[in-house]
Amino acid sequence: MSKQEKEYEEMHLGELSAEWRELQAILETADLEELDTLDLDKAFKRIKEARVSKIANCLKLFKYYEGIALGIAAQIDKLKTYKERTERRHEKIQQWLEFNLGPEESFQFDNGEIGWRKSTSVEPTEKGNAVPEAYARIKWEPNKIKMANDLKSGVEIPGWQLVSKNKLKIR
Repeated sequence: MSKQEKEYEEMHLGELSAEWRELQAILETADLEELDTLDLDKAFKRIKEARVSKIANCLKLFKYYEGIALGIAAQIDKLKTYKERTERRHEKIQQWLEFNLGPEESFQFDNGEIGWRKSTSVEPTEKGNAVPEAYARIKWEPNKIKMANDLKSGVEIPGWQLVSKNKLKIR
């Protein structure tokens, strides 16, 4: 477990809410004449400082995990490149074998066997042949950009609405 993760484990985000509730309960039940405003000011100041500290710690942790995610993304990119290169090499070897293996030849080795098998596939007789409608599969999906533009301009679309959202901005 990293230092940042240990800090997160020690940081209980619910504590602030509990402190605020405790302070609120004191204010609601206390006799206002007996309340020492100096103590209240200190309590408020302590809670505000703790809140700011926890926000700063959360930001550190956020950036820590963001860095890890970026590092993982870089490794994924490297692995994708390696995979593509490996697949190309695999394909070249397969092409060489297809070219050099006779039509009826087959071999068995300790690590595997190689030969031909019969298969069928459906292919167009000419390039550009359209698929007959009876054999077509169509995937329907909403055009959300067009829908958003229409909804903004006042067009009603049954079952759909434009929703405004606030997203947290962290840099």
